[in-house]
Amino acid sequence: MKKSLFKQPLFYTTVLSLSLLGLIIGSYVFGLYNYPTQAPPGGNITLSSGALPSGSVGYVQFANSSTAFGGDANLFWDNTNKRLGIGTTTPAYALDVTGALRLQPSGVPSVAKGTIYYDQSTDTFKGYQGSGWVNIYTGSQTGYMISTYVGALTTTSAKSAAATILISPIFIPFSINVNSFLAYVWGVLGATGDIGLYNSNGTLLLNGGSGTLTTATGLKSVAPVQTGAARLIPPGQYYVAITWNSTTGQIYGENIGVAGFIPRTGIIATGGGSVLPSSITLSNITAGTYIYAVTLSGSDQKENGAICTVAGDCLSGICYIDNDSDLYYGPSGTAYCRASATLGLDCYDSNASAKPGQTAYFSTNRGDGSFDYDCNTTPDLDPNYCDKVTSCSAAWGCPAGTLTKGGTNAFYSCGAAATNGCAICVWQGCETCENTISVGVGTQAYGTGGGVGSSTGPTTAGACRCR
Repeated sequence: MKKSLFKQPLFYTTVLSLSLLGLIIGSYVFGLYNYPTQAPPGGNITLSSGALPSGSVGYVQFANSSTAFGGDANLFWDNTNKRLGIGTTTPAYALDVTGALRLQPSGVPSVAKGTIYYDQSTDTFKGYQGSGWVNIYTGSQTGYMISTYVGALTTTSAKSAAATILISPIFIPFSINVNSFLAYVWGVLGATGDIGLYNSNGTLLLNGGSGTLTTATGLKSVAPVQTGAARLIPPGQYYVAITWNSTTGQIYGENIGVAGFIPRTGIIATGGGSVLPSSITLSNITAGTYIYAVTLSGSDQKENGAICTVAGDCLSGICYIDNDSDLYYGPSGTAYCRASATLGLDCYDSNASAKPGQTAYFSTNRGDGSFDYDCNTTPDLDPNYCDKVTSCSAAWGCPAGTLTKGGTNAFYSCGAAATNGCAICVWQGCETCENTISVGVGTQAYGTGGGVGSSTGPTTAGACRCR
């Protein structure tokens, strides 16, 4: 026999008990809870009820006030890749900073490999490398000399073929501007040859070019030309290469006695001759027993076009501001290393036409409202606009040789008035450089005694010109 739930003796008692229990819990949680009346300990931040996150997804939250969160694109967390961006919303590394990162000077921190800091006692950056602190090199010295081998030099074996390339590895521990290759020729080489530097991918970075190694014996100093990269060579593993177009002649070096003892020391049998190829395959090097002695001479000075502070920063020894590239230096702007010395101070460094000694005239101002193109402090009108007449009719009583610029009337006149002869006037004047109206040029004759005759001559249009 099926019984109804509602007819059970304990049903209503159970429901009533559960209802009372729910009211008690709700009253405690929602009605009896008091918000804190003072700041919690330990530097915690308390926000009022209802404070919501701010900004877009990934914005790191911070207390913007006592009642609200704040978020900003300059502090971003990429939760997918676990990266923090400061100044960027697309961090590519665990910590990616856009803008300057400052290390406050401090004492020596706890030892941990990879730690860097700025040492307040020595004013230097330091890093913990291997088992000790090292200065982080800043390139403050000049005049570097790096050699493939330092030791007793001997003559090497003869080349096996005219197209052979001699290879010697060299490690460069710091950035260097390579100014020359130094090698020593023993015996007579071919008519022409080349010397250069390849990177670890086999790409030719610098070489002297065809004919930089010649038949003369003795010490060779070869200035490199730019091939695939600037002369500034960063730290890394490189390969010095030498070639010439014969099998005669030899280069000083060192016989290490065992082929392959120093990896990638040897020869590449083909591809050379009078000039080095643009690339080589390093795995094609046949191990040899000779290191070919070559010294790379250089400095940490900068190439032309690099930003500089003083002349000593530059390989050329020339550093100045020249915003308009007219060889006259300006008072403000960015200074660059340059190949040519300055010709003097510019009066306006944003227009190459404005410079001392300018002889041309211009119908528009130079860029700052002034027409002083020749830097003499006073704009000068083009006199050709006041000298259009080359002859006068004899009917006006103008003896030969008495043509004179000048005259007086109600309009602008040029030069001094004529005593007895011909005069010219610009009817609608070029009294100022800013005047760009049409210019009417005519002739006016003065007879004996200064009488005024008729005006003749063509009318031309144009703008006033100055310098």
